[in-house]
Amino acid sequence: MLKIKDEVDLKELKKFGFKLYADKFQYPVYEYCDELHRLVISIFVHMRAIEYTIGAFETDSPLDMLYDLIQAGLVEKVVEE
Repeated sequence: MLKIKDEVDLKELKKFGFKLYADKFQYPVYEYCDELHRLVISIFVHMRAIEYTIGAFETDSPLDMLYDLIQAGLVEKVVEE
């Protein structure tokens, strides 16, 4: 599972086009939406987990955004037990 590192201030995600939705779900969530490719990347604040859905499979858009977050040092890989 990929997640945002604990020491990262989640407000940094705004620099990448993420928006905070406080009442959309049970927990606050940062979301990045690319309507052209029907892509949504969600980062749930309470566990910092990264989830994404893609409507058009022929795009590299989610990989580009995840790569940008990784290059910025915001993401870590966590092994679930």
